[in-house]
Amino acid sequence: MPRRCAGLGVGENISPALEWSGVPSPAQELALIMEDPDAPLRKPVVHMIALGIAPTRTSFAEGALSRGTNGDVRFGIGSFSRKGYQGPRPVPGHGPHRYLLQMLALRRPVLFKEPPKLDAVLAAIDGNVLAWGQIVGLFER
Repeated sequence: MPRRCAGLGVGENISPALEWSGVPSPAQELALIMEDPDAPLRKPVVHMIALGIAPTRTSFAEGALSRGTNGDVRFGIGSFSRKGYQGPRPVPGHGPHRYLLQMLALRRPVLFKEPPKLDAVLAAIDGNVLAWGQIVGLFER
């Protein structure tokens, strides 16, 4: 991942450009989850949960998912109570970290009264996923 996509203090916290295709026609919503499974913690660090993405959408321009810049996406709460895109900030000298960007095509929309955490999102999409795709970004400091 480019350094400008890294979290504040390391980079500019600009979300990367993303493109996808092949969304099944019955999909009613897309969800995007970004995690770092290489963080030295018990669970992967959740860098972003984006919900309510239109199934007709096929891309996000660079910066489109940066905090507060995309009104047609609902953001969940990631690790450390952060909302919106939070770029990579691995521990210096810890080696390369993988950043899993997972796109899920959902049969029906998921709605929450408050921005959800990952556990609530996973419970809501259980049995609701039509298709899944993933891209892996790498970053190291």
